[in-house]
Amino acid sequence: MAPIRQLQSGLLSYGTAALLIVRSNMWMALAIPLFLKLGLLFGGEFLADHLSHKSFASITDENASQYLLLGVKSILVYLTLYMNKYMVLALLAPLLTYLSSKTEFMLCGNRYVYSIGQYFTDVQRALLISFRNMGILMVWMGVIYLVSYTFDLPSYLNDVAYYTIAFYFYGFSFMDYANERRRLSIGETVQFTRKHFLASYALGAVYGGLFFIPWVGVIVAPILGAVAGTIAVHDLVDLRSNTFAIREAAAQAGPEAQDEQAPTAGA
Repeated sequence: MAPIRQLQSGLLSYGTAALLIVRSNMWMALAIPLFLKLGLLFGGEFLADHLSHKSFASITDENASQYLLLGVKSILVYLTLYMNKYMVLALLAPLLTYLSSKTEFMLCGNRYVYSIGQYFTDVQRALLISFRNMGILMVWMGVIYLVSYTFDLPSYLNDVAYYTIAFYFYGFSFMDYANERRRLSIGETVQFTRKHFLASYALGAVYGGLFFIPWVGVIVAPILGAVAGTIAVHDLVDLRSNTFAIREAAAQAGPEAQDEQAPTAGA
């Protein structure tokens, strides 16, 4: 697919997503990321304050396990305060899985035969993808910090490198909700996302950019991103072709799924 078309799918899908959220009851879900953010913020600040009063000088051979404990707490502070965009995605996986499925139904009338077991399988898949991407990002950042420290590079390069890598993985997570319902394996999803790299990057760039708006970003971005990711995948491959879906007539699906339904990102 042409690079311009991929960028268009990733960027314009957010406008369509905003319309769908406003026109449906999905806007009610916006309160959940707010409470989650508050929990991460206060939890991270509490741990950071606790660590600030700790000194490695007080650790001896008799209590050497404190090194490990302080290391775990330090990682938790980094995750909750500095990688909270990923933590929000991981912790909201059950909600975002549902909203993505609802979005697909509104777009093209696709339904799926869901059991409790299947739903939790989908959530487990979303969590696995989120933590996989988070782990890869942390490894890359560890390498980048080491190189920056060794060669005394400007600190702003760390931020540039972080967002350059993170944007791709944010978009990856959002596109995977629809790809899971297409029954793509993780390996196939990786190949799909690499093939549509610019669409994934555009999705992630908007998501990450929204977090620069204090509080507004954390409330809106996860819900908007999950809906936009589903819209983008629909624009790229047409989810009506998914053989695992139960297709319903537009009239049955309601006004949102009729031909005058919300347009796809490429419309």
